[in-house]
Amino acid sequence: MKWLDRIGWDGLRPILKGDLARLLVVIPIVGYLIIFNDSIVNSFEFTTITQGYGTIIFSTIHRLQLLYFGMITLGVCTLWFNVRCPISVKQAADAVSFKSFAREHYSIRDFVRAYMVEEERSGFGMGDNDPYDRDDLRSFLQAAVRNSIAIPDADSEIFLEEAWFLSASIQDREAAIQSHSELISDLLYLKYENDRRSQRKELKSIWLITAFALILIALPSIDTFISVLYFTFGGATIQ
Repeated sequence: MKWLDRIGWDGLRPILKGDLARLLVVIPIVGYLIIFNDSIVNSFEFTTITQGYGTIIFSTIHRLQLLYFGMITLGVCTLWFNVRCPISVKQAADAVSFKSFAREHYSIRDFVRAYMVEEERSGFGMGDNDPYDRDDLRSFLQAAVRNSIAIPDADSEIFLEEAWFLSASIQDREAAIQSHSELISDLLYLKYENDRRSQRKELKSIWLITAFALILIALPSIDTFISVLYFTFGGATIQ
């Protein structure tokens, strides 16, 4: 399943995030009332609608059951996604949108946190050929506090700890972001890309279960569509 290695949390976003996905929470209740109510099931018999013509594979109750369990499974995946999906992916559909969102809404402390996370997770700024390092983060903080607070040297053991506390003493957020736009852009892009592929085992599991749920939901429609085509153009009665 090499395709699973290329997907991310952002691919699930159109399926499991939004108003339609949130409506799936009520499906178990509504579905139960429909599927286990004989009068409702009988009123939706396909043979009644088509004057004696049935579908090729599934009976009415089986089609309703497939829809019911498929929607329940998709509802579970929706809850799973909303609990476990990285925040950056919830905030934006792609890296470009995320950079715009973060530039507008992130505090200086959020940027410092992102730097610290990416330094530990992917070695951001640690390589000899990396365009940025802690000196750039220090310069970013200096611009944010307008050089009014002494900031430890970037090589200091306490630098990141002090940077975290100093990030709350901001006097000019916009100037810091504008003067270090390339650093911020690369940092946010890396953060989004790493977040969208994080928690790989869990990500693969939710993708597979979501695909299974969509197949369950699609089967009744496929069966009905093929049956209608066969009835319309084949001219034969399907029992």
